Amino acid sequence: FTVIGVVPSVRSSSITGAFRATYYFDHRQRPPYRSAAVTYAVRTRLEPAESFASLRLAVRAVDPEVPAVLSTMPELVARTVADKRFTMLVLGTFGALALLLAIVGIYGVISYAVAQRTREFGVRRALGATTGRVSTLVLKSTLAAVVPGLLIGALLTVVNARALGAFLYGVSPFDLPALIMVVAALGAAAVLASLVPAWRALRIDPLIAMRAE
Repeated sequence: FTVIGVVPSVRSSSITGAFRATYYFDHRQRPPYRSAAVTYAVRTRLEPAESFASLRLAVRAVDPEVPAVLSTMPELVARTVADKRFTMLVLGTFGALALLLAIVGIYGVISYAVAQRTREFGVRRALGATTGRVSTLVLKSTLAAVVPGLLIGALLTVVNARALGAFLYGVSPFDLPALIMVVAALGAAAVLASLVPAWRALRIDPLIAMRAE
């Protein structure tokens, strides 16, 4: 054979597979290795329906008994990643539910903890503490409890990200924007959970707050 050019490695069966060295030759030069099926790639500016009709007519004109299986490139790509897409959809759904449960859990726990300090807020207000001062105190105590958990969770996410690499292609498992969004959502839930009950408690008269059990 005469080499007439060099081509890069390609993914032959799936866009998620590895690149492999590939060579091409005219099928008429190797009759014993001729394939039972032939694939043609057609570039066109027409709509798929119009292109398919023209292609079927062209194939039928050559041999009416040859079946023509036509498909667009997006459809072929979608079929190759259908299983991985379903897996990621399931994982993404459970991940979203886990995030929602985490936010609700953080809000509930911190709200209860802050509500238990209603009497303390009353004493501080009676001694002259301003609303801003008490709110800052509550916020600091909340962040002191939540920030270590967020850091540990982010670290574990980075460590376990390698396991997700098998389900991804063309995307790094270390998705920094997504990680920042999740940490920000949990942090915002913690701040909201501390400020809302504190704001409600601070609106109560200090004498009533000090009598509260």
